[in-house]
Amino acid sequence: MTTQEFYNTVREHFSQFGAQLAKDGQGCFYRGDSGGHDASDSRRCAIGAAIPDAMYVPEMECGLVATLLNQFPVVEGYLWDVDNTFMSRAQVLHDSHASDATNFVVMLDLLAKEFGLTHPEGHFTPAYLTGYR
Repeated sequence: MTTQEFYNTVREHFSQFGAQLAKDGQGCFYRGDSGGHDASDSRRCAIGAAIPDAMYVPEMECGLVATLLNQFPVVEGYLWDVDNTFMSRAQVLHDSHASDATNFVVMLDLLAKEFGLTHPEGHFTPAYLTGYR
């Protein structure tokens, strides 16, 4: 998976009607929330949205993406061509700054633009229209 494919996959997930961030008052999770983590739960974090269901195991709930890649070589191989800085910053946006899925997509788009990625619909919303800089 390339950085562009990662962005497209994550953006598509969070652009779906009813998409939710995978976080609660206790933290953020690749899948679900502190009450349980399984592949059938539709809630994802920025990184969890890119991990195929067949690859996910609850033991992946280990924190930062760098730790995940270090502890799970199969995920590291799958995400090998994704820029680590882009993934880390997307994770921070989800975990620390986004209030909901729509808000996260706006911030993810701005990050993608900064990295020179292509918007799947061909255009980015200007920052002055979103209220984000």
